[in-house]
Amino acid sequence: MGIAIYREIEERTGRDPSVPAVHVTFRRLEGKGHVQSTTGAPSPRGGRPRRYYRRTVRGTEALLAYRSMWDGLWQGLELPESGGRS
Repeated sequence: MGIAIYREIEERTGRDPSVPAVHVTFRRLEGKGHVQSTTGAPSPRGGRPRRYYRRTVRGTEALLAYRSMWDGLWQGLELPESGGRS
């Protein structure tokens, strides 16, 4: 879980998140009921079992509320054109 999500965040944002921070974030989201996790089979190479996460209905509702809040914040906000300062 961690590495795949870590790489996705890095690719989409150009930022370098720490793998432990990704794990902590998912534990917090799970504690709030926004995601649920299941444990898969151990790696054939003898590694730890993978943990898989899926968004819950509560998580979807939270995302929609968060998006709506940010959309409302940006609505009517005028920014200068690129290269200009104000």
